Amino acid sequence: MKRSPLALVVSPRLARKLPSVLTARRRPRAPRGARRRTPRGLRDAAMLHTMYAAGLRASELVTLALGDLHLESGFVQAFGKGRKRRLVPLGDVAITFLRHWLDAGRGRWARAGERSSS
Repeated sequence: MKRSPLALVVSPRLARKLPSVLTARRRPRAPRGARRRTPRGLRDAAMLHTMYAAGLRASELVTLALGDLHLESGFVQAFGKGRKRRLVPLGDVAITFLRHWLDAGRGRWARAGERSSS
């Protein structure tokens, strides 16, 4: 045979499922401000507000580095699938929570010699 008999067979395309979205009903509930007094609470609030404001995937959020935050300019540099860079605007509320965490809570996790804020 000069050609494969399978050369003309087209394989079906598999449907891709959209990622699930966290709805208001499914989001974690915590008393307002109850945990925001601890470094972990400040961090969690900053993460949730940043994720929501910028529309980040969880994987993009957890791989953010301090240098990816550009709070003065009001955006974050996120790396998505395939290490594609996205510049995403942040809202004022997310910036406020990030600044508060950087100033008051991040010191606990900062490495020796690393600045607390950007």
